Amino acid sequence: MSIGGRSFGSRVGGAALVCALALVGSVAAQTVQNPRRIAAGPNELILVADRRHRAIIAVDQETLETAWSFALPDEGAPFGLAATGRYLYIGNTKTMNVEVYRTPHGNPGSGPDIKFEYNLGHTTGLVGNPIAIDVDRKSRRVFVLDGADKQVNVAR
Repeated sequence: MSIGGRSFGSRVGGAALVCALALVGSVAAQTVQNPRRIAAGPNELILVADRRHRAIIAVDQETLETAWSFALPDEGAPFGLAATGRYLYIGNTKTMNVEVYRTPHGNPGSGPDIKFEYNLGHTTGLVGNPIAIDVDRKSRRVFVLDGADKQVNVAR
C-alpha cells in the first residue's frame, strides 16, 4: 500500500497503518501523537483519531502535512472512526458510544467547522468500547466493533 508516495507492507491493520503514518518523519508525525484509527476522507485527506489530543486530525495524502484538526469535547477519547460525505462517526471510548458529527456542506474535507448531531442509538453507553466503525453507504447501516463485548453491532 502506498500513501503519499511512501510504500507500506501488506499488513494493513488499522493500528499498524496509523503507526506507520505517524513514523514517516513528516509534519503529520509531529502533530499526531497517539493515533488509533484512520479513515479515508474526501479531498485527498486521511482522517486520524488521536487520543492524546482528543481530536480528529486531517492529513493530506500527498504531503502528509496536517490540513486541519477537530477537537472533541472534554469527555472525548476517540478510537473508532469512519467518514461519509455528510458525517463523521467517532467511536468515543470514554462515553462508550459512537458520536455522529455533521460536516459543513456534507464535506469533511473543508475544515474544522464540524457540529455534533447525535449519539448513535440516541443514548450514551451503546457500546462498551467502540474500537472500529464502518458505514455501508448504500444501506446506511453503521457497523461498530465493540471491543468490550467482542461483537459487531449494527445500527441505522
